[in-house]
Amino acid sequence: MRSTTALILATLASAGICRAQAKPQHSVEIKVLSARNSCVVANAEIPCSAVGSKLRSLNVPMDADIHVTGDEQVRIELTRSVFDSLAKAGYRTKIAIITG
Repeated sequence: MRSTTALILATLASAGICRAQAKPQHSVEIKVLSARNSCVVANAEIPCSAVGSKLRSLNVPMDADIHVTGDEQVRIELTRSVFDSLAKAGYRTKIAIITG
């Protein structure tokens, strides 16, 4: 199991490196705060349902690498709210789940 995870991570890392060399990428981190039922984008705490519109207002390119992080207590509803908001704003999502 660990070797499969390592292989997937290595593949994702090398794909990211190749893509970054081909074209400069913009990267954004969205932090989901489970205890507060909100998200943090660009140091601003907002409802998770407003993440997509916040990224658009910040002129984040549609092909940006968007990283969503949270703790083990994050409910599926909050996560879905983030991804629904991104889709509504026109961002395409690629999901990678990394577990410890």
